[in-house]
Amino acid sequence: MIRDMLAGAIAGGIATLAMSPFMAPRVTRSLAEVVPDAVPLEEFPPRRVVQEAEAKVSDGELLSERAEDVATWVSHVAFGMGMGALYGAVARPMPRDTGAITGTAFGLTVWAVSYLGWLPVFGVSTGTASGHPDKLPFPFVAHVVYGLTTGVVYDRLR
Repeated sequence: MIRDMLAGAIAGGIATLAMSPFMAPRVTRSLAEVVPDAVPLEEFPPRRVVQEAEAKVSDGELLSERAEDVATWVSHVAFGMGMGALYGAVARPMPRDTGAITGTAFGLTVWAVSYLGWLPVFGVSTGTASGHPDKLPFPFVAHVVYGLTTGVVYDRLR
C-alpha cells in the first residue's frame, strides 16, 4: 500500500505541474481568445486559496508577495501530491492500464469536491460551477488533465 501511495504522490505531483498552465491567468486569457464564449480566470485559484487563508488569520498582509508565490506553489503541489497518494490507495486493486479512465474520473471527483464543496464553503470559490452553461470552465479542463496524467503516470510507475 505504501508503494502505491508513493507512486500516486509522484504521479500527482507530475500531474499538478501538467494541469497548472490550464489554470494560469495568462494561458486562460489566451485560450479564451480562441474559444468562443470562454471566460478566463482572473487569478490562479491556488493563489486565491492562500490569500483567503492569509486574510482569515491576519488583519493585513501576512506574507510578502514572494512568500505568497512560494506558499501558492508549495500548497498547490502538496495538495496535488496528497490527492495523488489517495488515488494510489484507491487505484491499487484496479487492473493495470486503466489509469486513463480511472484517473480522469478521479480528477473530476477532485474538481467536484473542491469547486462544488470546500472552496465555496470557505469562501474561495471562483464560481466555476455556476454561471452561464456555455462558458468553458478552465479548472474543470485542468482537472481532467490532472486526473488523466495522474492515472497514466501511476500506471507506469507501478
